[in-house]
This record gives sequence, structure tokens and C-alpha cells, in this order.
Amino acid sequence: MPLDTGRPAIRFRARSGFVLALALLGLAVGTSEASKTRGPGTPVTGPPTTLELGPPRRSHVSCTLGAHQTPTSSIDYFLPPNDRYFALLDPAACTGCGGNLINLIKAHISLDFRTRCRQPVTIQIVGAKGTPECPVPDPDHVVCPSQVFELEPTATGVFEFALSLPTDCCITERAFLCMTIDGFGADCNDASTRPMLPYAGAGPCAPCRVYNFYDDPNGHHEDDMCLLFPHGSAFPGPPVLYTEADCCTLVPVLPSTWGSLKIRYRSP
Repeated sequence: MPLDTGRPAIRFRARSGFVLALALLGLAVGTSEASKTRGPGTPVTGPPTTLELGPPRRSHVSCTLGAHQTPTSSIDYFLPPNDRYFALLDPAACTGCGGNLINLIKAHISLDFRTRCRQPVTIQIVGAKGTPECPVPDPDHVVCPSQVFELEPTATGVFEFALSLPTDCCITERAFLCMTIDGFGADCNDASTRPMLPYAGAGPCAPCRVYNFYDDPNGHHEDDMCLLFPHGSAFPGPPVLYTEADCCTLVPVLPSTWGSLKIRYRSP
């Protein structure tokens, strides 16, 4: 069974607490009138720039799990608050570890910035339910605690962020990487400046692998992004949402020590 730590969220933030407070106060959440439509995307030019956030982790990587493809298009698709994107993590795919206990090292996500700003995101590992043939996310089953990151690009364009996960974030069965957008940064909070979602334009986009949970005036939605759904056509390929992984060796951590841990970090 996955390890349910039950630990509080870790926040990776700017060096100045005052600056972060201003950024969070400036968040703009989605309006109640908003809804989603999967229209045509904007072509992406060139490969994404990679930035790393969080403390250094082990350099050895046995495999990657999740949706790992080069984005070719971006779409204005985020609808906060609680706009959640999930990618399936299957330990059986990490053959170098025999499909057993897998340590998730870093989460990778991509955003397309139309202007420079600080964009908060929450990263979490949650469990899976459904059937063996079609697993679905179980957000109520927290496998590894949530972490809040401030993503700050060095320019406009598509950036891939490598985000350090807790050192003992391990899974033994299927789980999901979850990225949550709860609002937009103070400097990118309108229709012309808010970040866009990059995605692969030429598949494969297999059903039962990538999901989007969100709310709009019509209610709560749990969309399989690779299937047709009422809000538009299916995505031709998945968004960038994957983890680096290695074989897991558990190290005991005192709950009191973990609960008091705070790391101050933001992208350069």
C-alpha cells in the first residue's frame, strides 16, 4: 500500500516573507461565470527552459513516471480555484527497481508564461481508485504531503519546473501526481497575462492516465483529458506532468522534525 504520511504541507517560498505575502494577497481566482473550452492551442516554439526548485536530491534516476512528452502547443485553460491536474504513476513501469518500492524524487510540470510573474502551484501525490483497467485519482488519499511552490520564470515562454519532493515519498502501487492551481499571481491575473497549459500535440494520449478535476457554474467535473468530454475535444497529447523516480530506501523521520521544516526557495 502507498505510505500515507499524514504530514503538513511544506511551502517553498521567496526569501522575503513580505514579498510572498504580497504575492499571495494578489492572487486572482477564477470567476463564477467562467467555464472551460478545449479550443485550438497556440504553437510552442523551441524546447522548454528547465528550472529547479527545492533542496538538492539524489542524482541517480532509474525511470520517469507520468506524462513525459515535449509540449508543442499551449492553451488558456486554467480555471482556479482548486483546478487540479493528475498524471498516473505506475511503479510497474520502473523496471530497474523491479516494480517494487519506488522513491519519487522530483515532480516536473510545465507552464507557458505570457509575462514574467510569480505563479503559485501546489504539488501532491495522491492515491488511485477505480479499476485495474482504468485507475482514477483519489484526492482524499494523500500519499505524500502537499508542497506549495512559487514558479518564477526568467523570461516569457514555456518553462519546465523540476520540483523536489519529500525525501521519503515512496509508492508501492499506482498513484497520481497532482498539480493544483488555486489562483494566479498578482502580475499575471487577467485573460491576456495568465499562464497557459502546454501539452503535446501528437500523442499518445491514452485514456485513464491524465485527468483534470475542477468546478464551474455547471458543477464539479472530473475529465479524462484524453477522451471526448462536453467541454471540447480531447487533447491530442498530455500536459507535462511526471516524476523522476528511483528505488526506495526508507529512512525514519521524526514527525516533530518534519512538521517544523521550512525551506525558503524560489526560482532564480
